[in-house]
Amino acid sequence: LKKRKTVSGRDDEMETDERSEETLIVPLEVEITKKRGIFATVDLLDFGLIRWGEKSRQLTLEIVSTLEKGIDIESLYVERSDEPNGIHMEFASKPPISIKCGARQQPGAPKAIAKVMFDSKLLKPQMGGAKLLRYKGRIIADSRGGNYNVSVPYVATVYTGSLEQSADETAFHSQLEPPVSHGVSLTNNLPFGVAAWNISLGANARRSFIAKLLSRVVILAPGESRPVFWLKYTRKEEDGFVSHCTLHTNVTTFSVPIVIFSGKLRVSLYSIDQSQLDFGLMDAGDSRSIQFAITNENPVAVKVKQLRNALPSMTSLTLLGIEAGNHTVLANTKTRDWNRIWQQGMDFILPGHSFAVFKYTLVSPLDRSVLRDAFIIETDFERMTFPVKYSLDEGTVVSVPERLSFLRAFPGKMSSLTLQVYSTFKRDMYVLRMSTLSHDARIFFESFPADSQPILKADQLSNLGRVLFMPGATCTDNCYVGMPLHTADGQWFTYGIKLPQNLAEIDSYLYKRLRRKWLAIKADGRHLVNATVVIDTDQVKHFAIPLQGELVWPRLLTKSVVHFPLTAVGNFTIVNLTLTNPSSLPVVVQLLPLVIYPDAESLVDYFRDELESPLTDPIEMNETLMFSLRDTELFTLKPDSPVPKLREQLERVLGIQIPKFTLSMLLQPGMKVRIRVGFLPSDYTLRSSLLLIRNNLTVMEPVVLYGR
Repeated sequence: LKKRKTVSGRDDEMETDERSEETLIVPLEVEITKKRGIFATVDLLDFGLIRWGEKSRQLTLEIVSTLEKGIDIESLYVERSDEPNGIHMEFASKPPISIKCGARQQPGAPKAIAKVMFDSKLLKPQMGGAKLLRYKGRIIADSRGGNYNVSVPYVATVYTGSLEQSADETAFHSQLEPPVSHGVSLTNNLPFGVAAWNISLGANARRSFIAKLLSRVVILAPGESRPVFWLKYTRKEEDGFVSHCTLHTNVTTFSVPIVIFSGKLRVSLYSIDQSQLDFGLMDAGDSRSIQFAITNENPVAVKVKQLRNALPSMTSLTLLGIEAGNHTVLANTKTRDWNRIWQQGMDFILPGHSFAVFKYTLVSPLDRSVLRDAFIIETDFERMTFPVKYSLDEGTVVSVPERLSFLRAFPGKMSSLTLQVYSTFKRDMYVLRMSTLSHDARIFFESFPADSQPILKADQLSNLGRVLFMPGATCTDNCYVGMPLHTADGQWFTYGIKLPQNLAEIDSYLYKRLRRKWLAIKADGRHLVNATVVIDTDQVKHFAIPLQGELVWPRLLTKSVVHFPLTAVGNFTIVNLTLTNPSSLPVVVQLLPLVIYPDAESLVDYFRDELESPLTDPIEMNETLMFSLRDTELFTLKPDSPVPKLREQLERVLGIQIPKFTLSMLLQPGMKVRIRVGFLPSDYTLRSSLLLIRNNLTVMEPVVLYGR
C-alpha cells in the first residue's frame, strides 16, 4: 500500500492529498514433475453451499494424459467411507472411456470422464435446528488393469434451516379493499447471519403490490426475528391470486409467497356420493363408518365453529389426524390420541395448507327406527350442510376371507387374493365400487368388463375378483430392492458383471444404498401395511374389510448358511441348492465363489456384518477347488448342459462379455435352478468361505459355507 501526502504553502492552511494504490497478491501453487501419468484438470471439485434437500450444480471431471500411449478409464468410485457421501456420479460417456496420449512433450486433450453432483438427500438425515455441515472425500478413477489412477478431492458445505415468515403478513382476504399495508417480519433459522440487500416482486404481482426493504441493507443474525420489508396491496385481485416476492441476500435468494385467499374449506367424503352421508342398507345394531377430510388450502388458519356430529344418540365423530398439505389422505396411519387438541362440540382450528381426517360412525338403533338429521360444517366464511341417512332390513354381509393378508411382499413382486362376499339379504345388489380408505396406490382391484358388473347375490357366496398388492407401484425405480438395468445403479451393477478390480467397492456401495432404505422403512414401521378395503353397492354401502401386508427383504436362496458333511481329505462332497426368482420380474443373477471374486479380502470386510453366521478362520480365499461352483464352464460340462446358453442369453440382454468361470443367467419370474456347490478338503482344519449371489434385486446375497 503506497500513500502520498502533499501540503500547500498557504499561511495557516494545510491541504492534504492522499491517494492509495492497492496490490492484491494471489499465491499460485505450481508442481513440476517428470513423471508421466494421468492428471485431473482441477485440484478440487467444490460443490459450494447447498441447502439441505437440494442438489448442487453438476460438475464435470476431466483428465489429461502425458503418457506415450492412450489408455482406457473403466473404473470410477468414491473413496471408501462408513458414512453416506452424498455423491451421485455417472460416466460422461459409455465406459471404458479412451484417453488420448500427448504429443511433442505436451499433454493430450482434456477428456470428460464423469458427471458429478452432490445430492444432500443421499446423506444421513439431520435432526435438530440450523446446522452448517462440511463433507469431503475423494473421487478415484482407475485405468483398465489398474496401472494408472487419478484421485480428486471434493468438498461440499450443506446447511439446514431457512428464513421463515408468518403467512398472515403476506396473505390478503379477497373481501379486503385496497390499499392495505403490512410490515413483514422474518425469522432467521439459518446457522449463519444473512444480509438482505434487495427485494423484487414476481411479474404478476407488480401491478397490484409494492414491496420495499425497511433499510438499504437489513441484517438478520442467527435466530433473530425483525421486520425486513413493507408490502402494500394497491389494486384488487381475484380470489386465488398467487405470486411471490424474492428476497436477495448475500447467501442466496428466498421466495416469500403472496396470496389472495377466500377462507373457504374443501370437504371430501370418502364416498361415491359427495353431497350426503349415506350409510346405506343396514341391519339393527350394525355399525358403519364414513371418513371425510376437511382441507384448508388457504395460507392462514381457519376456525370451524363448534364441530359436532349429527344424530348424537347413535353416532360418534373421531379425529384421525392432521397433516400438512392440500391433500385428503393421511400419510401417517399410526394411531394417536387427539382428544387434547379437539373434542366433539369444540371449535376446531385447521392450520393453513393442512387437512384433517375424521371418522363418522353410525350404529343403527335396535328398535329399527329410522331418523334423519344434517351434519353442519360452519366457519366465518361459509356454512356447509350434509344430510345423514340410512335404511334398515334383515340381513348381513361377510367377506371370505374376513381379513386380506399379503405376507412376504416386496417391490417387484405382485401378490393377489380372491375376494368373496356372502350376503344374507333377500335382494341382489350391484357392486358400484371397490376401493381403499387410504387410496393406497399399491392396492388395486381386478377390473370387470363394462357389460359384466359384479353382483352380490342374495344368500350366496359371490366372487368379486382379485385384490392385488404391488409394493413397487409407489417407488418405481427408487425402491428398497430392485435395480432396473436402465438406471444409474443398474448400469453400475452391469459393469460389475465383468468383475473389475474395484468390484467390492461397487457391490458394497449398491448394497448399502438399498439396505439403508430398507432399514429406514423397518425402523419407521412402514414395512407393515394396514389398510381397509371398502365395498359399495347400490344398497349396502361402506362395507369395510381389513387388509394387512408385510414387506420383507427377499432372498433367492432359502439357505443363508451351508454346512458340508464331514469329508475325508482328498474326497469330494457336493451339496445341491435351489435358486429361485421370488419376484414377478426377470432377475439378472451371477454366482461365484469367494476365491474367484476380485479383492476378496475387501469384500469380506464390507459384508462381514451382513452375514447370517460369522466366518471362522481360516477363511478360504486362495484354493480354487476347495469350495467350488461345479456348474460353471471352468469344469467339463455335459453336452446338454444349459449353462452356456444361459450365459449367452444374458450376454445378448446386457450387451457385454461375461466371464465363463461364473454362473450367470437371467432368471424368469418363478424360475428355479438347481446349483451344485462342492467341497474338496486338503487338510483337517475347519474352513469357511462364501458363495456370492450377485443380482439386480438385492445386489448381493452372501451364503456362508463351512466345510471340514
